Amino acid sequence: MGIKRKDKSKLFKLFGFVQSTDSVNTRGIGLGLVISKKIVESFDGQIAFKSKWQKGSIFGFRIALEN
Repeated sequence: MGIKRKDKSKLFKLFGFVQSTDSVNTRGIGLGLVISKKIVESFDGQIAFKSKWQKGSIFGFRIALEN
């Protein structure tokens, strides 16, 4: 469903609910992206997303792995 521009800064914050998903995610507590970010950063990585309101979102991350 995408994320409104005004809500993008809330995504990786603890309990950072976005208003546009109130009716979709009624039982979540807002920890998923916070935990994901912490894990990725613990590997010196980065997590990011692209989103278009009413179209959808793509999330991705980069970490360096040893061979």
